[in-house]
Amino acid sequence: MRLTANIGTDAREADLTIPERFTLGQPYPNPFNSVVQIPFELSVPQDVSITIHNVLGQKVATLGDHLQYQSGAHTVTWQADASASGVFFVRFESGKQTDTRKILLLK
Repeated sequence: MRLTANIGTDAREADLTIPERFTLGQPYPNPFNSVVQIPFELSVPQDVSITIHNVLGQKVATLGDHLQYQSGAHTVTWQADASASGVFFVRFESGKQTDTRKILLLK
């Protein structure tokens, strides 16, 4: 469920959708070849850490380490040119909340 606010400025109006809680969306495309988009939503401004791990649990990339994001929808990109094909895990941390998604790199 999302909260929706209608914000008007002069004769123009814009809709602002604010999620109720943080959400890590499904990375796309998945499987991917070199580049994957990782969507997430925040209900309030907060620090976010996004890391990529291999199947052994080793960190192979850091896409954000305690970066401040505003509330709303965001997308980060992982350019995996230097990585071999295989299964990876996207780990999303924000405050005391964490979530993980599996992605598959095919070259």
